[in-house]
Amino acid sequence: MKTLLIFPPIWDTTQPFIAIPSLTAFIRKSGYSVEQMDLNINCQDYFLSSEYLNKLLSLKEAKFPKIDRQVAKQIVEYILNNIDQVKKDLRSDRFYDPESYLQAKMIISSAFSLISASHNPTKIYGRSFKMRYSDRSSQEIFEATLDRIENPFIFYYEQKTIPEIKKIAPKLVGISITDYNQIIPAFTLSRLIKKDFPEVHITFGGFLMEYLAPLLKKNDKFFGFFFDSIIFGEGEIPLLRLIEALNKDQDFTKIPNFIYQENKNATIKEKVEYTKTKDILSINDFPTPDYDGFPLEKYLAPEIVFPLRTSKGCYWNKCTFCDDIKIYGRYYSQRKTSKVLEDLKNLQEKYQAKYISFTDLAVSAKIARQWALAIKKENLELSWLMLARMEKSFTKELCEDLRAGGCSFILFGMESASQRILDLIKKGTKLPEMKDVCINVHNAGIWCHLFTFTGFPSETDEEVQKTIDFVEEMSEYIDSVGISSFVLTKETPIFKNPELFGIENIYDRPDYDLNNTAAFVSKQEMNGADKKESFKRYIHSVWKKYNQPLWMLEKAQAPVFLYVNHYGQKEMRKVVYPIANAKVEIEDK
Repeated sequence: MKTLLIFPPIWDTTQPFIAIPSLTAFIRKSGYSVEQMDLNINCQDYFLSSEYLNKLLSLKEAKFPKIDRQVAKQIVEYILNNIDQVKKDLRSDRFYDPESYLQAKMIISSAFSLISASHNPTKIYGRSFKMRYSDRSSQEIFEATLDRIENPFIFYYEQKTIPEIKKIAPKLVGISITDYNQIIPAFTLSRLIKKDFPEVHITFGGFLMEYLAPLLKKNDKFFGFFFDSIIFGEGEIPLLRLIEALNKDQDFTKIPNFIYQENKNATIKEKVEYTKTKDILSINDFPTPDYDGFPLEKYLAPEIVFPLRTSKGCYWNKCTFCDDIKIYGRYYSQRKTSKVLEDLKNLQEKYQAKYISFTDLAVSAKIARQWALAIKKENLELSWLMLARMEKSFTKELCEDLRAGGCSFILFGMESASQRILDLIKKGTKLPEMKDVCINVHNAGIWCHLFTFTGFPSETDEEVQKTIDFVEEMSEYIDSVGISSFVLTKETPIFKNPELFGIENIYDRPDYDLNNTAAFVSKQEMNGADKKESFKRYIHSVWKKYNQPLWMLEKAQAPVFLYVNHYGQKEMRKVVYPIANAKVEIEDK
């Protein structure tokens, strides 16, 4: 029996995502054959090709608003003369030349603009994909998968993916969905698979399914048309049990965390069996992620940054805005340092890995130091990044140990420089300690990145300014800043206890039956216009203070990490946008 696991568009094109390689490694270790497909990079590599763009103008469905076909042809010819070379440049050392890098990004942006225009009003670029159909509405998702004019994936799947699946001839196809941008592309793919191969069992899984599974089970018309089952929670054991059941022609009653329809006329059944903590697959039992079968040569970067997960859950697990507790509850476990070291050696041996991105929700200073000492002792030539909390345990001495052990980049969740907001979040951090962390990390030669947001419930303009002032005051030690707008999700303590955060009203659209976010109004907060203005003020402050930094134009993590390792911390601070007085793009999500 053959199993095919697929990671669908739209996602980052600069590095692989860890979900499918982790599942693949576990299933292969369990003795079953599985193939994996990063359909995201395959698809976007094809979209950004002279072969596809040559066909674009000849497509009967193509439509070009605002520009006539002659103008479109001229644009296509310009892109055609450059697009293949652009991809080669991004996969070479020219990636590290800021002017070449930005030129490549501009040409890619132009290519996506043309693709979008041919499927108007659809907008597609990199990790962003929007149609006039909402990916939060089951009815509109259904309609989007049938729209041959506005859905750019139908043509690609029919021409490229379906023939490939026919050659593989799987009995089971698993599709992992992490983000809403993947919803319509994933459902479009599954519909086409079901149409051409109705006997194939399709199961949906992935991070987003943890939220959508209870909602999708209410829509019985989706079962059999788009998929046959849904896996939620940790996917390894349910997927293995599903493979065993299909291989032995057994029923699905022993599969945990599983939703399925027994037959077309039966009520949808849900097998919810969250295993007890002691019975959950140990983090130490997971094999090293297996990237065999992923087209590593197609990612748009000169080196692959390999993701690696070493824990389940979060050791802090108190932040009131966080919904990751949905998967692991209060459970947290950390992989042994010896096993992490084994993973690093495996990745080096199989893929000549030089760069590692630890994908854990947060790594403690203590654990990070254990890794660094072990890496240094083994003389592994690796550079790595991690996410962490701004805790006082990041002392000068510890940060120096981290740097000596290969850590070159730390992303901290600061969120805000208002102590009142931090206390509402239950962040457990204090402003003086946060300053010390920035100083210690930066002075050790580690790139210090801060995640921040504006628009938290009841936040005032004065409190936004406190965050702006903190970043400006500490800009000598803060190497880069991520700025976003707060989004309220439905599985958080804030949503479940709105009165504790001054929220007066929560607004939800009943027709968006798959929506896991909600709009809100809280006491004493800024109105919508003021929120946008303070957000823009923050963006422009950082753009000016850091002298138009190149990192501010790149939303993906891997390129900035590679740039930092190529130039070094001090020189990277000088890598700026090469056009004087340029304006930064404002994207307020």
